[in-house]
Amino acid sequence: MSSDDYIKRGDLPTSKWSGRVTLRVDSAMAVPLDVVITYPSSGAAAYPVLVMYNGFQAKAPWYRGIVDHVSSWGYTVVQYTNGGLFPIVVDRVELTYLEPLLTWLETQSADAKSPLYGRADVSRLGTMGHSRGGKLAALQFAGRTDVSGCVLFDPVDGSPMTPESADYPSATKALAAAGRSAGLVGAAITGSCNPVGQNYPKFWGALAPGSWQMVLSQAGHMQFARTGNPFLDWSLDRLCGRGTMMSSDVITYSAAFTVAWFEGIFRPAQSQMGISNFKTWANTQVAARSITFDIKPMQSPQ
Repeated sequence: MSSDDYIKRGDLPTSKWSGRVTLRVDSAMAVPLDVVITYPSSGAAAYPVLVMYNGFQAKAPWYRGIVDHVSSWGYTVVQYTNGGLFPIVVDRVELTYLEPLLTWLETQSADAKSPLYGRADVSRLGTMGHSRGGKLAALQFAGRTDVSGCVLFDPVDGSPMTPESADYPSATKALAAAGRSAGLVGAAITGSCNPVGQNYPKFWGALAPGSWQMVLSQAGHMQFARTGNPFLDWSLDRLCGRGTMMSSDVITYSAAFTVAWFEGIFRPAQSQMGISNFKTWANTQVAARSITFDIKPMQSPQ
């Protein structure tokens, strides 16, 4: 990229493909999903693939702010929305969607007649997600060796309605067992949607050394997503809590963090200046008390 400022959109124009895709999860289950693919519409090479998981009952388009920004830096972002509000799909089942979804995307990227032709390199794979979607992204990252990186937006590991069980495994336990580092963005304003004890500090405690954490001091849980409907946004902020930070800044800061994290994984040689610039920017925001930014230190030998 000609620019090394991840706070700004990247140089690449982006396009979207959306449609209903029926996934054959196994011989007994076919799942229809509303899929959205955001991809760079220029460039000759296939791009790394990032699978973005929505928050509980949220819709893929609500995250367009983060997704469009990240894609413009050279990433094909895969999203989907489960059809309807009910029945609620348990975590154990939804985790099985990824494999057939990637198979479908790989087929599309290899098909010269597809608008997605040459746009997705599924061998370079990352996950990211918000709220419950952060939990799903973390579980995929912890459980699959082909997922190279992960960024979590104010993730939530469980609720009184979804206690830990075979249907709702703990992502923090999985991360701790896997011993993997990831990027974590937290909202300091807590409430019923991101309850203390199940929110970002629990994930930070489970992540391996080398992980990054950015906490937005005046952000609420749903400010990472905007629905396009002002009344619905207001209602979600009332339900989940809202800080004084503009939602547009929550989204931009989170997107820049995401680019910096994944660039270090997928383009380490060419991203050194961009990552250095991002850390310099983060330090200015720390000084302004708008965020905290931490890198988990390597553990000293006993």
